[in-house]
Amino acid sequence: MNLPIICIIDDDKLYQFTIQKAIEKTQKVGQIISFPNGYEAINFLKNHLSQPNKLPEVIFLDINMPVMDGWQFLNEYLALENQIAKKSIIYIVTSSIDNADKLKVKSLEGVKDFVVKPISKDRLAEILESF
Repeated sequence: MNLPIICIIDDDKLYQFTIQKAIEKTQKVGQIISFPNGYEAINFLKNHLSQPNKLPEVIFLDINMPVMDGWQFLNEYLALENQIAKKSIIYIVTSSIDNADKLKVKSLEGVKDFVVKPISKDRLAEILESF
């Protein structure tokens, strides 16, 4: 059985570190790749469009980031979706509790859920169990 690749797109280095450690502890993940903004993440995806073994099964995406925020990343990702060899399940993971953000997420195709930071161990396990 192949373990999933998880992608973390978040500019908060402390959050990236803690979520990576929590994911590693589950021992249900093959690889974790992380990016400090949507721009670097979308370029990675563009460079590996036809390489499903390098593409993530799950993307944990922050909304508020410099360079390219989560909404801009989603727009780019959805425009590329038909060219990507493997579809990713996207979770918006944010400290935002703005109802407008929650409503926007629910209207977007390709976004599985809106998760408020920090992700609990139980919620993380639930997400990773779906593989």
